[in-house]
Amino acid sequence: MLRVYPVAVLAVLSLCVSPAAAQWGSGHIGICNEAKDGPALVAVSYPAGEGWVAEGWVEIAENACEGFEFGDGAGPYEGVAYYFAFTRNLVWDGRYDVCVTPVPSADFRIFASDWAACNDGFEHRGFEEIYVSDGWAEVGLTPGQ
Repeated sequence: MLRVYPVAVLAVLSLCVSPAAAQWGSGHIGICNEAKDGPALVAVSYPAGEGWVAEGWVEIAENACEGFEFGDGAGPYEGVAYYFAFTRNLVWDGRYDVCVTPVPSADFRIFASDWAACNDGFEHRGFEEIYVSDGWAEVGLTPGQ
């Protein structure tokens, strides 16, 4: 379930969006664990300069939320970001490959101009795309999503 605040029509970008095509600015991705399946481990990916940052693993307790802040302060970000999350029995993933540390290893933060090849010690995970509108996006992790 994707909720975007302030209330706005959810816009879906084409699958060919590149980091250079998105406006650069500051953003917030809020992720709430509503799954009732124990804590969730979450990683996100967002634009940074001429590439992308991936960071995680953040543990989010049941019925709790965590926020990821990013950007350069040049106004609100408008464009795509990505997330991957899992609990004991559930996974929220997608078709956008991003490099992460093997789960459930230590926290990480990496930068890449593209995610075609992961460096040693990292592996691809399929991330789900979300749309950040006016610098804000919120994701509720729910079963069957």
